Amino acid sequence: MKRLLRHLKALVLAGGLGLASFALAQTGDLDRCFNLLSAQDYARAQALAKDLVRAQPNGRLAQLCLGRALFEQGQFREALAAFQAVERLSKTRDELSVAYSWLGSTHDTLGDADNALFYTQRSLKLARELGDRKNEASALNNLAILVENRGELNKALEYYEASLRLKDDEAAKAATWNNIALIHSKRGDYPKAVEYLQRAVEASRRGGDYHGMGQRLLNLGEIYRKQKRFAEARQAIEEGLSQVRKVGDRDWEATGETYYAWLLRDAGERQAARQHFEMAARLYEAIGKADSAQWVRGQLRQMIEANLAERVYAGIEIGAKGVKGVAMKLRFSENGFYDAQPLYRRSINPTAI
Repeated sequence: MKRLLRHLKALVLAGGLGLASFALAQTGDLDRCFNLLSAQDYARAQALAKDLVRAQPNGRLAQLCLGRALFEQGQFREALAAFQAVERLSKTRDELSVAYSWLGSTHDTLGDADNALFYTQRSLKLARELGDRKNEASALNNLAILVENRGELNKALEYYEASLRLKDDEAAKAATWNNIALIHSKRGDYPKAVEYLQRAVEASRRGGDYHGMGQRLLNLGEIYRKQKRFAEARQAIEEGLSQVRKVGDRDWEATGETYYAWLLRDAGERQAARQHFEMAARLYEAIGKADSAQWVRGQLRQMIEANLAERVYAGIEIGAKGVKGVAMKLRFSENGFYDAQPLYRRSINPTAI
C-alpha cells in the first residue's frame, strides 16, 4: 500500500472479471451470492459465500464469490486463500484464466511483484488463446500497472491503450482512464490527469459503479490537492470516502483518509490532519497492512517535526516616518502555539535631504 499512497495506484486491480468465464450454470444461493457482488453488497456476499464454502468446500464458484467479496473489502490475505482454492479446483482453461487474474491482482496489492507478474502473464496468455476479449483487456490493464510500478511509463501507457481498444462501453473503460490519468499525474501534467479522471468518474456514475466512482473521486481529489484547488479537493474526497464506506472497502477508506490528511495539512489545518492520519493508520492495521500503517504514521511524524522546527522570519517596513526592520525566531509547538525570540529590531528616522 505504500506504493498506492505514493503513486495513487491500484484502481483496476481485478478489472471486472467474474462468473461469466465459468461454464457451469448458477442456481439458488450461488446466483444470489454473485448478485450481491453485482449490487456491491460485499458484506452479505461474504457471509453467504462462507456458508456455501462450509457446505461444499470444493465448490470453486463459492470460493470465487468469497474471494471477490473479501478483496473488495480490503481483506486481501483472506481473499488470496480463496483465489488459490479457485485455482486448485478449476477444471477448464476459462476457469484458470479467471483464477490467474484475481491471483495476479491480489499478489500485486500485497506487494508481491514477482507472483503478480507471473499470474498476470498467465492470465493474458490464456485469454488470448481463448479469444476472450474481456479477460484480455483486464490482463493488459493489470500488466500495465506492474510495468508502471517499475517506472516504465511509456510501456504502461501502451498496455493501457491496448486494453481500451478491447473494451466496448464507457463503464468498462473507466478504470483504465483512471490509470492513464495517474501516468499524466506522475509526469506533472495535472490538467490532463484531471480530464481523464473526470471522464472516469462520470462513466462510473452513469454505469452505476458507485464503488469504482468513489475510488476515482478520491484520486481526483488528490490531483486537485496537488493543484492547490483545496475546495474542489475537499468535495471530491468527501464524496469518495462516502461511497467507499457504503460498500465497506476499508482499504480505500484508509487511502481516502490519507488523502484527506494531506489536504488538511497543506491547507494549514494541522490538528485535523493529524486526526485523519491516525484514522488511516488504524484502518490499515485493522486489515493487516502493518507496513502501510507504519508509513502513514511516518507521514504524521514528518508533519509534526516540520511544524515544530525553528524558523526565522524578517520584515522591513518603509513609511513616512522612517524605516523599521525586525527579525525573530519562531518555534512552533504541537498544540498550535509558538514561542518568539527577537533577533534584531531597529528603526531609522532619516532627516529629509
